[in-house]
Amino acid sequence: MQTFLKFAVVSVALLLVSCSLAVPSTQELTIKSVPSDAQIYVNDINQGSTPVTVRLSRKDGHEITAHKAGYKTYRQVILSKSNFAGEFDKWVGTGLFLPLGVVAGQNAGGYSLDTKSLIIHLEKE
Repeated sequence: MQTFLKFAVVSVALLLVSCSLAVPSTQELTIKSVPSDAQIYVNDINQGSTPVTVRLSRKDGHEITAHKAGYKTYRQVILSKSNFAGEFDKWVGTGLFLPLGVVAGQNAGGYSLDTKSLIIHLEKE
């Protein structure tokens, strides 16, 4: 019975880790602004003018900044959130399953950004 239980736990662990590995480590974020043609920066790197779609790491938070002449600078932080697979990756990465932790600890598939699109309403200065 103990052998079966160990086998079941390891099987579930492998399944969860492999499922989260199948998810890309980046996620698209579409950014629009009113008015359009605002310069968009993600983590201080220019991404072009709105409307723009960028690919961002799922595992990290990102600061979005919009600049347009005659308008106040807009800033917003997009957060990363963990789903069950992300929580499992944290647990696996602790070394309880060391062979899996090497893979799982570097995986971003268990995370997603808290939004997929952003519409920025700029205020006049």
